[in-house]
Amino acid sequence: MKRRPAIALIVVVVFLLATALAVRWAMRPQVLGPQVLAMAGRALGLDISAREFDYRLRGHPEIVAHGVSARVPGADTPLVEADRVLVSVPWSTLRSRGTDLRVQRVELDAPRLALEPFMAWWSQRPPGDGRMPELEDGLHVERGTVAGDGWLLRDLRLHLPRFSPDARLRAAVSGSWSNRSVEVPFNLQLAMTRSAMGAGIGAAGTVAPAAGEWRLLNRVTLSTRLDDSIARAGLQLQRIRLSSAARYESGGSTQDFGLGLAANGDYAGGALTLAPAALSVRGQGLVPDLDGLGGMSFGEQLAFEVAGSMRQWPATWPALPPPVGGSGAPLPFRLAYSGPADLSDQLQLVLAHGDARFQGRLRAPDVISWLGALEGDTPLPPLEGRLDVPRIDMGGATLHGVEITVDEGDPGTGTGP
Repeated sequence: MKRRPAIALIVVVVFLLATALAVRWAMRPQVLGPQVLAMAGRALGLDISAREFDYRLRGHPEIVAHGVSARVPGADTPLVEADRVLVSVPWSTLRSRGTDLRVQRVELDAPRLALEPFMAWWSQRPPGDGRMPELEDGLHVERGTVAGDGWLLRDLRLHLPRFSPDARLRAAVSGSWSNRSVEVPFNLQLAMTRSAMGAGIGAAGTVAPAAGEWRLLNRVTLSTRLDDSIARAGLQLQRIRLSSAARYESGGSTQDFGLGLAANGDYAGGALTLAPAALSVRGQGLVPDLDGLGGMSFGEQLAFEVAGSMRQWPATWPALPPPVGGSGAPLPFRLAYSGPADLSDQLQLVLAHGDARFQGRLRAPDVISWLGALEGDTPLPPLEGRLDVPRIDMGGATLHGVEITVDEGDPGTGTGP
């Protein structure tokens, strides 16, 4: 009879030891890590793997994965890679094996994303396919990189304090976007009505494109709406509204102006397209007031065409001879460009006033430098083209049927009847 309590005690001890060993085995990084990544993979429809894992217990289990890779099942090329990923999850998520999608915190160090394959994967996911997990302490990204078609987003830093699929989002993001000809550092505060298509998006902060010797500083405010229907491998943007207080800097000179833009747009094939787009510029000094309509495409190359009117000829520009000058009437224009994003290629310009018409070509950096040196430089702008004027009054004389051809750097030639 005395053996039974001893046997029972031995059974209890063995059971407790077995349970402790099982818990210890389950909490090993190489066991718990793949389990957490598998839960995340099931939620996203991706195969997620890592080279090695660490495990820490700081109120919530924390899995630190190194050499992380996420790819579409069966694909050879990963969508996302990262040097380090920290995932902190509550015990309830582990016990539910992912049915309770709550994550405490996610940290990504040096993530690298290939945008075009990512957008292709995203566009193929059915609406509402897979509920995104909640992030109680948010998402934090350091030294991120996004590679597009002919461009690169680097030094990406993202701070998202909290994420819930059905709640409003606020985040801070900074980094630098570049292609072969221009660099665009930015630092923005973002807001989103919810993390879904059809949501409204707002942004405010600084954007400062630069190339060569010039830089354009912008304090911007932007709002738009993600279209409910997502294009294949692309995004559609509705009711884009942008305002900017801008300062152009080049060669020690500065010009301040305001910029407003209203458009619809989409991002697809590595390019952002805005069409139709309404543009307004409000300048001071050498920058004229402009209003125009047109369209723009911005990716590896920049292309735009805008038609509108200049409210009046700036007083700081060389005066036009009457009757072209001095009327105070708006001056219609058409401006088009297709080339590198630094505007180093020629722009096509058409100006009209009554029956007078100028059609020519110019380079923006040369004209801006000329405007900044008007007091001591030639009054002839650095452009080439042809001016047709029915009548010009000069020095008490009237010329009829005037045709003037201007070559850059030459004084020009004129003909009359």
